[in-house]
Amino acid sequence: TEFNWKLSDEIELEESFFHRHEEPLSVEEIDQLLTDINRNLVYVLANIYIHDTYYAKFKMLCYCINALMNGREEEAGLFLSSYLSSRSHNSYSSIEMNLKNAKKEILACGTLRTKNHYKEMTLYDFIKTNQYLGSFEMREDVQNYIRMALHESRKIDIESVSLFWTMYYQRKDYSLLTIGAALYSLECRGYVTKLECIELIHRIQGISEKEKRFPLYVFIEQYEPDIIIPYIISNCEASDLIIDWFLLPVEYINFLTKEVITDELDDLMHYNRSNKEIDIEKLKYVLRSKWKSVVERVLNKSKYIIRAVEEHPLIDEIKDSRLTLKLYPEEENYKSKEGEVRGSSSAFDRGELTTDNKHLIVEKNMRPQDVASFSDGWHSVLADTDLFDVFEPKEVKDSFKEILYNALLSKFNSVDAFNAVHYLPGNIVKMIHDYEVDTDFNKIVDSFLVYLEFSMFPLTIKKLN
Repeated sequence: TEFNWKLSDEIELEESFFHRHEEPLSVEEIDQLLTDINRNLVYVLANIYIHDTYYAKFKMLCYCINALMNGREEEAGLFLSSYLSSRSHNSYSSIEMNLKNAKKEILACGTLRTKNHYKEMTLYDFIKTNQYLGSFEMREDVQNYIRMALHESRKIDIESVSLFWTMYYQRKDYSLLTIGAALYSLECRGYVTKLECIELIHRIQGISEKEKRFPLYVFIEQYEPDIIIPYIISNCEASDLIIDWFLLPVEYINFLTKEVITDELDDLMHYNRSNKEIDIEKLKYVLRSKWKSVVERVLNKSKYIIRAVEEHPLIDEIKDSRLTLKLYPEEENYKSKEGEVRGSSSAFDRGELTTDNKHLIVEKNMRPQDVASFSDGWHSVLADTDLFDVFEPKEVKDSFKEILYNALLSKFNSVDAFNAVHYLPGNIVKMIHDYEVDTDFNKIVDSFLVYLEFSMFPLTIKKLN
């Protein structure tokens, strides 16, 4: 089977790992290896450094790896770029990745001529020192650490590997999407400041590869726009924040400064500079804001075109403006799932409740705990806490345990599988705060802090009575 084949291949690689660099490569061997440069460049660079060899024919590679291992990364990149250019194989991304992987292989072999953290740190300290890398980046590092310890028959604190298993996984970990909602609740009760919340979200966004802008949207939209936007502008460097400002609701955009608007517009035009066309979805809120005339003037002067489907609701509002429009028919294949099914009773029958079919909650005489068992159409529960707004707050408060129970045990209607609970860590804290659920909120905060600690995003709070 494919699994057995991959397992066998990995075992063979592990068994031969420390034999790969037993001898220095000859010029002829390097020549042969570099016929497949994508596959073998890292191996060649590591071998040159490990055996401290110099080859006149490959002097740029020798200069490159020695510069890299002596902390001169920029210089190393220039040497490697020069070599790759001579072979008509030049790519900045490949340069950066090859340098990174070459350094990792040298460290993993235990041959670094200076300090090697694989040898000098406990596994606990090693993981904590690199906690902001995320588990996707750390997987290979932890494997290298354990492999070297086994190779040297060195006792390590292997139990500390548990820290790695619970780290934030930046590629497919959606469990911190609604952290902004929880942080808002903590800020309202005085445990943290707004700035501390924003800084934590920024750290998470800094390593995330999926939905990285969403947590900051969630946090901002918990507040009234006249409170949160001026606060951010005054206390943060707006251009450093990871957010598409134009995707905020109109009332929030209205409180942005002209500088933020023009900077965001510059970024948007730069991203679309190849064809000078911007999709109307990127501008639909700002074109309804007080900054509409600024956007029109800049886009018109720069000769940018707004691309939109013929039936887009904003067309009538801007057709007489100075903007140049490029309309196209909406293809059947691109019609949104929301427009086709989410607002219908068929979506309800599939176990989906969203803003579009929220009216069915009242029509079908549902209870809060019934709503909790429905998904958002992407098989996630408690994704939108606004669905509970149709109930009296006391009704939600009194049934909160049942809400949690039904959400955790909710399943797809079509198959025997549980719905995802990505939104629970943030939204549970928010609901307990919003509905003043009868519980010791300090214990809720302690539990949330443990969750953040597991994810390797520790947060220091003020102790309250």
